[in-house]
Amino acid sequence: MRKSACFTGHRTIKSNMNSFSALLLSVIELMVEDRGITDYYAGGAFGSSIERKAEFERFLGLADSEDYVSEHKTMTCMKERNARLVELVSDCCICYWNTNDFRSGTGQTVHMAHKKGIALINLF
Repeated sequence: MRKSACFTGHRTIKSNMNSFSALLLSVIELMVEDRGITDYYAGGAFGSSIERKAEFERFLGLADSEDYVSEHKTMTCMKERNARLVELVSDCCICYWNTNDFRSGTGQTVHMAHKKGIALINLF
């Protein structure tokens, strides 16, 4: 069985981007080396998942596949996307989450992952 992780996070990162990127890379390397996680899922929203449109396009170019919960933005598509992330993941949710913010999409995703028994790594 393939091991998998997802990424979720707030749109604004309150730390130095170079430091954050280095931390994220070290966590991913640890997940690959120590836990054997080979599949990674991201929601694709601008913010901690992807910072800019050019980076988004580059990110998509690196992906093995794309999966959309909706062809168009709807009132529920973000929650559906977050639920789909958690559904796909078996091992770990790597997040950038302010624990005081349960009402955000990130908070909802973390809550769903926790309820499913998925390990959480919070980079906040």
